[in-house]
Amino acid sequence: MYDRCSLKNKNFHDEIFGKIYGDKVYLGKDLFDKLFVDGIHLVTKVRKNMKKKVMDFIDKVHLRKRAIIESVNDVLKNYLPD
Repeated sequence: MYDRCSLKNKNFHDEIFGKIYGDKVYLGKDLFDKLFVDGIHLVTKVRKNMKKKVMDFIDKVHLRKRAIIESVNDVLKNYLPD
């Protein structure tokens, strides 16, 4: 689900803090700066055309776990009866 619009909403920034793990689709300097000013660290994988930056080991682990969690949520949402 594409929910980048909710990340741009200022009211949403007031409700959360810490780190957000997301897809490469969320990358963007303007969005990253807005979130960072509000105390939210956006963690995503790096696109191929971007400079490689050092990422904390725990952030790499959380990004891998996020993919597993989303695949389980997809199965629960799409394949199980209501």
